[in-house]
Amino acid sequence: MNVNIEKMTAEIDLMKNATYIIKDGKIQEVPQPAAGYGKQVIS
Repeated sequence: MNVNIEKMTAEIDLMKNATYIIKDGKIQEVPQPAAGYGKQVIS
């Protein structure tokens, strides 16, 4: 993932199934369930 701090932008791979959290200008990928099954609930 390319992150440009100066412009406050990030490039992500749209071919990858992932959930991201952006907090305080930082991006973090949320890990998927270990077994590969289940659901992620974001409130």
